Amino acid sequence: MILFLTLLLAMEEVVSVVSVQLRIAGTFLAVIIICFVIFTILTIVLMYYFIISYRRSLRAKQEAIEKQQQETYLNQIEANYNELRHFRHDYQNILISLQGYLLADDVDKSKKYIQETLNETTSAIDLEHKAFMNLPKLQVPGIRQLLFEKIKQILVLKIAVSLEIDQAIVTLPGSQINLARIVGILMDNAIEATKLAANPEIHIAIIKYSEDAYEFDVENTLIDPVIDITELFQEGYSTKHDHSGLGLANVNKLVQDSETYSLEVTKHTDTIRFSLMMQK
Repeated sequence: MILFLTLLLAMEEVVSVVSVQLRIAGTFLAVIIICFVIFTILTIVLMYYFIISYRRSLRAKQEAIEKQQQETYLNQIEANYNELRHFRHDYQNILISLQGYLLADDVDKSKKYIQETLNETTSAIDLEHKAFMNLPKLQVPGIRQLLFEKIKQILVLKIAVSLEIDQAIVTLPGSQINLARIVGILMDNAIEATKLAANPEIHIAIIKYSEDAYEFDVENTLIDPVIDITELFQEGYSTKHDHSGLGLANVNKLVQDSETYSLEVTKHTDTIRFSLMMQK
């Protein structure tokens, strides 16, 4: 406000000098000053409303992000609750079966049944613990959530899975959208290729070489060891009759269109590994 008044007085002084030199009438001088004042006020008002609108826009975006995070959190709670319900339902059935052995006074079969139940439960818990144990080291929210969902899907299918992350990772190079697409397709491909195998296994690893260089690996067992790597990335190629076969072709295009990514495929006797190199 003080700056505005100072500027106004200075402008009045300049205009007065100019009007004297050029013999401009006082009325015309007053009109010039009034126009200047109106223009200045309008400019200040417009700037004020622009700042207010910008702040409201930022607040709305932040609220939208928080709402999305809350929805994700609530969905996760609901999923965990449903899993707990299934767990309770399974154990009710187990206890009812155990009750049958106890009512029949069959102690040996009761002990055997309890031991088998403990072994199976411990194995399932250990498998899940190993799968998720290293996930907190990945501090990139989008990719971490994607891997969390894919690993849950793998565990539901009773596929052995492991995740290796040797150190904390706070960022990954390149477009996070394209990276999510690539990782998602590679994970889906591994699941589809593994779920019908005799001994299905999927191994996932994220390796940090430096602040600028990372590697994402996914290795899975193969149903058919006779597979031509050169055909994998061809559009339309698929081992499933009712599938479009566009997944790996899309990965190939995303990698080729990027200076950040490169992809290597390594095939062994009964496994195949996809290695996505990420370089800033």
